[in-house]
Amino acid sequence: MNAIARREFLGGAAALGLAGCTTTLAPIGTIGTKRAPSADLLARMAEQILAEYPENGTAMGIDTGARAMLKHRLTDRSAAGRAALASAARSRAAILRTVDISDLSRPAALDTAVALAANE
Repeated sequence: MNAIARREFLGGAAALGLAGCTTTLAPIGTIGTKRAPSADLLARMAEQILAEYPENGTAMGIDTGARAMLKHRLTDRSAAGRAALASAARSRAAILRTVDISDLSRPAALDTAVALAANE
């Protein structure tokens, strides 16, 4: 039986939870301090996670249309690839830490908290 790393599980879970969001791949950038996330911030993060872990798109059956490129890719498991994945997760977590979830609706606060936990 193959063991799955905690980060891979949480990344896949975050992508699964946000996979219904549609957007184009774009740089995430910062959102400022203590502001609500932009309408598509979490969707862009989910797309970034899917690009980093393309097998998840295939496993979820969402590797069609704009995401068809996911079918022919695998996660980079090399040392450099794993370092890049960790760096991307740290960047997303840093952005999510700037969000004041006390001002968000319960669903939005939960989505943001789950995305932060997945990236931490």
